[in-house]
Amino acid sequence: MRRPLALASATWLAPIGDNHAGASLCRGAARAFSDRAGTKKAKRLSRSKDGIFALGETMVRGDVREIVSSKLRFRPPRKVWVLEESPPQEALTRRFSESVGALWHGDFTEGRKVLSSVSRYFKRRLSPNMKKAVTPAEDFRLLRKFRAEQATRTSLLLLDISPGFTLRGEGAPDDLSEALSFALGPEFEDRSFLVPLTEVLGMVGALNWFKTGIEVPALEVPEFRLRPHFSVFPPTRQDYVSLLARVSLPIQRDHVIEVGSGSGVLTALLLQRCGVDRLVATDTNLRAVENTRATLASLGLEDRAQVIATSQLPNAEPADLIVCNPPWMPGRPSSALESAIVGDTMIHDFIKAASASVRPDSGRILFFMSNLAELIGIQPKGYLDDLFYRNGLEVVETVTTEPKHEDHQVPSIAAARKLKLADLRASETVSLYSLRRRL
Repeated sequence: MRRPLALASATWLAPIGDNHAGASLCRGAARAFSDRAGTKKAKRLSRSKDGIFALGETMVRGDVREIVSSKLRFRPPRKVWVLEESPPQEALTRRFSESVGALWHGDFTEGRKVLSSVSRYFKRRLSPNMKKAVTPAEDFRLLRKFRAEQATRTSLLLLDISPGFTLRGEGAPDDLSEALSFALGPEFEDRSFLVPLTEVLGMVGALNWFKTGIEVPALEVPEFRLRPHFSVFPPTRQDYVSLLARVSLPIQRDHVIEVGSGSGVLTALLLQRCGVDRLVATDTNLRAVENTRATLASLGLEDRAQVIATSQLPNAEPADLIVCNPPWMPGRPSSALESAIVGDTMIHDFIKAASASVRPDSGRILFFMSNLAELIGIQPKGYLDDLFYRNGLEVVETVTTEPKHEDHQVPSIAAARKLKLADLRASETVSLYSLRRRL
């Protein structure tokens, strides 16, 4: 027998009537609403000081509550259901499909079970669409769409965080407060807010990455571990890092710029192993700027680099060397973390700016790129050569990694259309292009 929808432990907000019109509307709502006092407009979303988190509002039991998310396109739920025990899956998933949030006040471990159940439900409901894909390009687009939809629905399961990063509810992991503090920073320490359980789990994972650290064999520094900050992409894959030691560098290296320093792994390698005395490293992510500085400081290299937050190339004078490891896949990133691997216009903007900023006679541009987008078919074959040519550049040297598995050969574009996405990933290679201004 099914349990009734209205549980003693779950309180639904009453429908909003004329006397309370707009009370549950969150910031970012596009439409206006009316009440007896006249017409008003909903406020827009704000962002945290470092731009990583979106801040909105929702209504919980008659109180306006702040809600926090790291998603770039964040839509807070219009209303919230308060839960202290697991509801029927059918009721919860139906409300999530209607963009209604659920605030979990029960045991943390039980909340994770609810999340897993909801995630499996939306996977079963959405995954049949994946079978419609005929080519790897369609497979890739449907996969991203599926994951975005699943993430949107599961992020509606919220936790209640009190000042001091304490959780309302039992069974929280010992490092939960530390993980929240690590990810959110002092800006949120004295605040009460709501946050998706999925994001809290990501914060705990990010703290574990930071504490454990990542070995970087290419640096040849015994016992050194790079420690990625929250919202900064961890360099767990380092096949491309070795390419920097294999490519020829210009003799003159007085003015060196790195665009998109991230965790600082390439910045450190340029200073530690590639004979660069000083450089300027840039990133648009403030957390990445802090991460690069911390990485250099742990290696004693902080005095040899200026790390700044900017989206522009510092071009006071022509550069001898410009290095960039851009997002390898086209698309709109969903968070600051994903912007390291997915981007809309960064590649084109960088090549155009670098061509104008590099020294005309002897300067070089080092540009990393994977061939996966071409293999999948979401980028046309030869698009990089065309991009380089249109911006007055030519390739001087190319060094390339081997496929991930020795028995995989890089297929032709025609053959790639008949392969599955996983097979294409196994055939992926990464190239480092050394470019110069075409004479």
